Amino acid sequence: MAKLSVISCLCACPLVALISVVSSSKIDARRKDDSTAVAILPCNKTRLAVLIAGKASRLVWPSKVKHIVKASPECVQVDFYMRLLKAGSGNGAEFTHVPHQAMSKDWKDPESLLEGTTASIVVKDIIDENPDVAKDIPANHIHTRLSQYFLSPKESQRLVGINIIARFSHMQSLFHSIMDHEKAEGFRYDYVLHTRDDDHYIGPFRLPEDMSIKMNRADADNKVFHKLCSTWGGVNDKTLLFGRTAAEKVLTRLYSDFWKPLPEEELAEAPNPEVYLSRIINARGGSVQGVPWEDLPTTDAVYEDGPEGYRLCTKPAYWPCGEGNHSSLDSVVFCGAAENGVIGNDHPLSDNAPSRLQRFASSIRRLFEGIRTSAHG
Repeated sequence: MAKLSVISCLCACPLVALISVVSSSKIDARRKDDSTAVAILPCNKTRLAVLIAGKASRLVWPSKVKHIVKASPECVQVDFYMRLLKAGSGNGAEFTHVPHQAMSKDWKDPESLLEGTTASIVVKDIIDENPDVAKDIPANHIHTRLSQYFLSPKESQRLVGINIIARFSHMQSLFHSIMDHEKAEGFRYDYVLHTRDDDHYIGPFRLPEDMSIKMNRADADNKVFHKLCSTWGGVNDKTLLFGRTAAEKVLTRLYSDFWKPLPEEELAEAPNPEVYLSRIINARGGSVQGVPWEDLPTTDAVYEDGPEGYRLCTKPAYWPCGEGNHSSLDSVVFCGAAENGVIGNDHPLSDNAPSRLQRFASSIRRLFEGIRTSAHG
């Protein structure tokens, strides 16, 4: 009976079959020639929104396209939402600065690298200045959040804290743009990836079902995935993958509720963004899930224009996440390293790069600085 049904359909519906073949060929042709064909879905796609909030001068773009868009399976639709402070604007405060650091040129024409893909840039805002977040601080506020920065005697540290809060403001605003786009187009994203402007991907981005934990979409929906390294008492805030439900719980009011106390925070402090994000995720009913570095393989990178010319380089201070032999990942160059100091996948460190002991000592020093700052509060 099953065979007769198939034969009957083939005989009775030749026009439907022909239309299907023609439509499929048109879709394939358009996908190759028109990068704007994001609404044409050749399969039941997983939809990924990528949120980038930061500075145009620090944007690292090619590896994001290579490892998020082009390395993803065909049935993953990627849409980007960006808000970048115009190059040369801002207060100039940086947590770490690299000698010979140069402005990125990637922000000028990011669309060109998406040609031939179905990925799109839904929002690209290049803004002249950050919002004045300082005006939102209550007059009687006691700094229990980001105290590492706001209670520091150094003005530069306070400015870094201001920049962190401004980033939260942009993240919230971009997520509302995501929800507006969902409503207008009549769909819902499956995941929201928050990736920093200077995140440099040295391996393929993986969805939870392809990570080492092999988590299905339903179980991942209320999770926030982060790298299990450099967590500073909370979550590594460099690269965060949100299940869609977790994203809505956390990102819709990440900034607007920043100064409001959480239920369990009467005596608790959040000296840094890592601890604050961990607390806010749990308070909003989400769940934190740490994963190995290979599952979210990003490093902090900048462009430098030094003796070796204009090039992308990895900040050595943030390399501990990459400890170990990762033969499948891209090689990197440490900032300030001579050409013979190229760091391969087994990363034999050059003389110009910090040793493991030096990086460990730096980590301990930062930890004690945070504890000392909190104690002053």
